[in-house]
Amino acid sequence: MERILKEMIDMKHYTASACIIWCFDDRFSPLLAKLIKERGMKRVDLIKIAGGAKSLAGEDKREKNFTINQIAASIKLHHAPLLILMTHSDCGAYNPKFKNLSEEVEFHVSELNRAREAITQSFPNLRVETL
Repeated sequence: MERILKEMIDMKHYTASACIIWCFDDRFSPLLAKLIKERGMKRVDLIKIAGGAKSLAGEDKREKNFTINQIAASIKLHHAPLLILMTHSDCGAYNPKFKNLSEEVEFHVSELNRAREAITQSFPNLRVETL
């Protein structure tokens, strides 16, 4: 424990390559790691919450405000120049039943667009990608 505390004290602040909003479903963690590596990102601020970008697309103001505050902290503390909003298939936070894959993809694209709109209202100059 002492070694871990010393390592924490020795860590320096960093500039984040991006802030990523992601679901905490661990099935997709290898894909997230691959994305980060392929893009050459050294440091990311990862915000893991049930449903990922769902919290920004939905009507629950507390969820939306929480996520927006986390993004604001990433920008303020680590100067994240990019926000990546993500959702995934078969997400228990959404729990809808889809007739087919194209219907599910269409649903997630719509959710990500709604999440992007919420971000644009709060951070009009922030670069945003959706996946």
